Amino acid sequence: MSLTQQMSPDGRGPGRPRRGVFLAVAAFALVAVTVVVTLTVARGGGHKSQVTPATAAPTRFGIPSPQPATSTTSAQSGVMVLPPPARTAANGVPLGFPHTTEGAVSAEVRWLPFVAPGDEARQTDVLTTIGTPHFLSTYLAEFQREYHEETNHPGFWSVFTPVGQKVLSTSQDTVVAVVLTAVQVGDATGKTGSFYQRYSLKLVWVDEDWRFDDFVLDIPDGLSVPSSSSPEQIRASGWEEYQLG
Repeated sequence: MSLTQQMSPDGRGPGRPRRGVFLAVAAFALVAVTVVVTLTVARGGGHKSQVTPATAAPTRFGIPSPQPATSTTSAQSGVMVLPPPARTAANGVPLGFPHTTEGAVSAEVRWLPFVAPGDEARQTDVLTTIGTPHFLSTYLAEFQREYHEETNHPGFWSVFTPVGQKVLSTSQDTVVAVVLTAVQVGDATGKTGSFYQRYSLKLVWVDEDWRFDDFVLDIPDGLSVPSSSSPEQIRASGWEEYQLG
């Protein structure tokens, strides 16, 4: 996807040509058994973190619930409630979100688990379902090319579980939101590591639904990687909780 920078361990680094963000997970995450990862991500989007997110053990194509752990004060703190989709595509991707900011965030949160790399045909199918013509013409060929250029461990899989969100900007037909995602990666031998990743995406309203349109280059410094997956640590790192409606 829209990658402009090879990130250093602290989340900064020199610029480099664009590369596929979800393929970057596959390319680098299995370098070592413990997670010491340098990802190619959108500017400000990548951090390594040797933590174990509180998620269920995945399968290669397991799609975990994007419902994060919530604190006991969630109901009293104005937590964003993300509306459900109206329908589901044949490939399992939820569609039909309300034309609201909450609807756009709901789409991003619910879609990220489906775009985790692992199988080219599956990922291409999902991206074709949720991407705008601009998104697909800009990035899809690059995704497919990288599947053939990168060498991954046999049976590579990855699972994305959103655990926090932050809306950066919103208008009637465009929403930019960052989602904090706990990532698990592994191969045929099992789970090999866990870390956090930030995905900042622009969604636009097209054909009566939200769609991925582009990656946003800059993520505010205040949105950092938490030291654990507890709701308190996620909030302390600048993120907001959400609940699925």
